[in-house]
Amino acid sequence: MNVGFVALCITCLSAVLLSLSSPLVHAANVHTHGVSTMTIAVDNNTVEVTLTTPTVDLVGFEHTLNAEPDKRAFEQMNTQLGQVDDLFVLNGGACQFVSHTVDAMSVEHSDHHDAIEEHLDEHTAQQLHSDVTAYYRFNCEKMSELSSITVTVFALFPRIHQIRSMWITDTQQGAVTLSDKNNMISLR
Repeated sequence: MNVGFVALCITCLSAVLLSLSSPLVHAANVHTHGVSTMTIAVDNNTVEVTLTTPTVDLVGFEHTLNAEPDKRAFEQMNTQLGQVDDLFVLNGGACQFVSHTVDAMSVEHSDHHDAIEEHLDEHTAQQLHSDVTAYYRFNCEKMSELSSITVTVFALFPRIHQIRSMWITDTQQGAVTLSDKNNMISLR
């Protein structure tokens, strides 16, 4: 993968997000339950997808893992985030799933987060926000034939109501808000 292109993609997507600085748009980019964000970078024969979701939409809570039921919910979330065929369908391009990672450090364990929770009352501690970010990589043999990506995350995680997505290829870029009824990103 061309590291320079990926860095350029990330820079461009960051610039777009930073340019959306009006109070109305800023309010829309705040951690909102039911709303995830997704970026897709297409370069050479590689597709990289990054999905960031409020933890509560994946496991039902945002506090650190304390009890066995929380740990089981977290393990189930990790399993579901690894079921790539149930999350994304790359249409055309002869694409194969390569790898994924999940970053949920704010939930898994955070001494800082625990210390904050100790000093808050129960209601306020429940309002602490955390996100989970999942990264996916696909290789495509016929990238010129990759026409769209269908996002089927909504079936596994029904608390997700919207995904604000942005994508970039070597020839174009776009953004669309996805839902369970409007779940396709057209790349051509």
